Amino acid sequence: MMLTKEKRNLLTLENVVILLSFVLAVFVRCYRLSDIPYGMHIDEAGMGYDAWGIATVRADRWLNVKPLYLVNYGGGQSALYAYLCAVLMKLFGQGEITLFLMRLPGVLVNLAAYIAGICIIRYLMGKRWAAFGSFLLAILPYFIMQCRFGLDCNLLVNVLTIAIAFFFLAMEKQRLPYFLLAGLVWGGAYYTYALSYVANTVVLLLLSVYALWVNRKQLRNLLLMWVPVIVLGLPLAYMVLINKFDLEQFNGRYFTIPKLGFFRGNEIHIKNIFSNFVTVVKSILYKDWIPYNALPWYGTMYLISIPLVLIGLIALIRHSISVLRRREWNASVVFPVVFLIYFIMGLLLGGDGPNINKMNGLFFAEFVLLLWGIRVTYQIICKRRERAAKMTMVILASLYFVCFGFFAEYYFVEYREDIYPQYLFTSTYEDILAQLEEGGVSDRKIYVESEYIYYLLSAKISPYEYNIWVTGTEQYQNVVFHLPEEIEPDAVYIVRDTNAEYIGRLQNMYKEQCSDGMFVCYY
Repeated sequence: MMLTKEKRNLLTLENVVILLSFVLAVFVRCYRLSDIPYGMHIDEAGMGYDAWGIATVRADRWLNVKPLYLVNYGGGQSALYAYLCAVLMKLFGQGEITLFLMRLPGVLVNLAAYIAGICIIRYLMGKRWAAFGSFLLAILPYFIMQCRFGLDCNLLVNVLTIAIAFFFLAMEKQRLPYFLLAGLVWGGAYYTYALSYVANTVVLLLLSVYALWVNRKQLRNLLLMWVPVIVLGLPLAYMVLINKFDLEQFNGRYFTIPKLGFFRGNEIHIKNIFSNFVTVVKSILYKDWIPYNALPWYGTMYLISIPLVLIGLIALIRHSISVLRRREWNASVVFPVVFLIYFIMGLLLGGDGPNINKMNGLFFAEFVLLLWGIRVTYQIICKRRERAAKMTMVILASLYFVCFGFFAEYYFVEYREDIYPQYLFTSTYEDILAQLEEGGVSDRKIYVESEYIYYLLSAKISPYEYNIWVTGTEQYQNVVFHLPEEIEPDAVYIVRDTNAEYIGRLQNMYKEQCSDGMFVCYY
């Protein structure tokens, strides 16, 4: 069938919008990547050092050879991000540690999920909505901010999005290789964040039951899809058993399943449901208490998205119920399932409670709800007056673009200084250590106002040389990782530049100084 000239132009326009949106997505995720956010998150620093250890000596800082889960500071950290980072360090860094390489895996996986997400929207809603969705997904604050620092758990939403895309492809093609690939990616998502052990398993189980209920002939493919999921999940299940029941860690020939300093699995409890409800809703729709997750005036997806997300949630739940009653397969059912499962997981969280990064697995589902809510609104207006509906879309797109303009101006220009010093972020200080070496004072006692991990990153000391089991985390040779109450005349002090009181005391005794990043050095 021949396409009319108008339709050919529309298809061309949609392709152009998708392409330009992708270019914009790449730019806002990569621009000033090493500078914003400023410094390294403490978990990012731990991941980066462990990745460097794995890349250079095949072991993390606790001397676990090729660990399937990282001990980090004792409570554990998922390993996929570190291994992606280690590969990049081997390929491009030649054993060096750079903040750009540490953050690059998050950006690359985010962009892969961006492409997968647009494919999902096109599959669900058509090419026109894929074009509009590509624009939104490029500019929404959450999807920009979450990939710009190396927090391991933030991979979850991206890998889960890719896994869902492969699951849809398998359901469409109905060929075994696609089901195996979907299972492989789904199992790999377990290595992004511990909450996925329960949530992703429940989601996939519900989707498998739904697919089988619609068509029993899919039993073989669905069962075989679960094979890589189970194979990849079993080592982590064993890790949970080791730490739950105080067993010995597994030191295998090819990998290690570690025992943690403390186990956080008991933080999930049904008693937390009512106390967490408001926090969960606020975190999803607006912001949490952590400034590197969302900003007050912009929220996770801009404040104008809140009513549209709620409209989409209600409409998509109603649509899903209708589909289930007809016993039909419809891919859109996946997203209220993902959203509600992770919403429930957030309600169960104990410890310091739910926040955006802990609940990151639901945010692509929330994006689908947003787009669904926009489409429902458009369709309602269109029934009464088509021209008004089109004008509404133009106004809405313009509002989002204006919101993005204000967000980008603040985030890339003002945010770094406005938020400084940012919670849990510290810089390294390689230049100070180099100047101490050149000045011949590196053998003096050195007091550093930072966690040990930032010194290890700055000095690039091998995990076997440092040997945390012997050295501990308070001091390494002549370097002490805290400031003394009384100033010692012949010592060297590396102090945070925000510590005005201590710097004032040092300035009364020392004249020579140098600086690097967030630190000032006196000796």
